Amino acid sequence: MGLDALRALGVPLTETPQGLSVPAPAGIPAATLPPSPDLPPPSQDPATLRPVAAPAGATGPNPLRSVRHSRALYRTVEVQRVVLELSAPSLYQAGPQGQSVRLWLPGVAAAPQTELLPSGDLLSLSSAAGGTQLDLQTGPGKSRVFTLENPPRVVIDTVTHLDTRVPPPVDPANLPPA
Repeated sequence: MGLDALRALGVPLTETPQGLSVPAPAGIPAATLPPSPDLPPPSQDPATLRPVAAPAGATGPNPLRSVRHSRALYRTVEVQRVVLELSAPSLYQAGPQGQSVRLWLPGVAAAPQTELLPSGDLLSLSSAAGGTQLDLQTGPGKSRVFTLENPPRVVIDTVTHLDTRVPPPVDPANLPPA
């Protein structure tokens, strides 16, 4: 581990005739790869529906084009991304349901499916009240939902600490200059 990473962790370094003396860190610094903030509880208020942008001129029925997912490991931190690509604009409503994330996409059509992701999380799509419902069972992971444009997509990022006994890795973007 580089000295800059140790300094970013707040580790006091002491020079001795034998080299550097490095005590164990007292705690986890704020500049680690953190889990995303918790989702707010789901709301039944239609005003909480968030728009998913679409390319100019997109009209007509809105089938779900694709569901993609990826997984990356950073030491003891797992980062999983699920992307729902839509063919036209839509609204969505998101909220936690126990140890899962639930999305409701009104006006979006999708075939029911269930898939076990490489992370062990379970992804399921089903028809619900004039739209599609997605349930992503994430276990102890923390999820964040956001949208992207051109084409319109809803993205769910989930960060899970696989071993809480080990501090998460330092965020390289927050390291001091060399």
